[in-house]
Amino acid sequence: MPDAARLPSRRDRHAVTRALASLAASLGLVVAAFVWWPDVDLGPDLPRSAPTREQVVFEMVEPTRQPPPSALPPAPPPAPTPSERPPVEVPDERLAEEIVRDIELPVVPAPRPSPRRSPAIGPPAPPAPGPPAPGPPAPSGPPPAADRIVERPDRSPRLSGQALPVYPRGASVSGFRGSARVRVLVNAGGRVTDAEIVQRVTFDRDREVAVAAFPPEFDAAVLEAARRHVFRPARDGGERVRAYAFISVSLDPPE
Repeated sequence: MPDAARLPSRRDRHAVTRALASLAASLGLVVAAFVWWPDVDLGPDLPRSAPTREQVVFEMVEPTRQPPPSALPPAPPPAPTPSERPPVEVPDERLAEEIVRDIELPVVPAPRPSPRRSPAIGPPAPPAPGPPAPGPPAPSGPPPAADRIVERPDRSPRLSGQALPVYPRGASVSGFRGSARVRVLVNAGGRVTDAEIVQRVTFDRDREVAVAAFPPEFDAAVLEAARRHVFRPARDGGERVRAYAFISVSLDPPE
């Protein structure tokens, strides 16, 4: 007889079958749960965008070509019209009127006709006297206001344009510095007709020294600059007259 310990019992023979049946039942429940489980509303389906792909586009551009330069010169710009031209500045109170002097001429009286007489009555009438001989010209009146020099006019000349002196080249004195007081005669048109230096001062190490005269080339430079000054003419009694004025002219060496 075989050994009773090695032979499985009747109860153990059905254990494997039960285990397999339990496993099959479990799988069936799982499958049934997936098949018959109710649908759950998870909200609206979100749209799914397809992934975009980058596109590279090549475009052919033709190079530009500049036209060759013209051999002819450019045309000159058009001339400005009268409205575009800048205004021309005229010095203030420019004398434009002319002075006319009255000349007195002697008046010759016309001869009087002689009365006619009858030849039977009395002697013949004497001849009529001729025109009188011209006498000396009458003395002229006072000169016009524009020719008179007034020492103390109602309004003295006023400076309206200053001219700087030109430092003489090749001067006999190097580094010369000075200042001069000049007396000028201003006519009725505001121009200087005469100039005279009345005082001279030199600068020596920032110290003023009065001198009697400058070197000749510096005196000439001062007088030439003084004659180029422009004034508003003096007035006396409402008329333009000639009068004197004083100005200062400085000389500094060029830097």
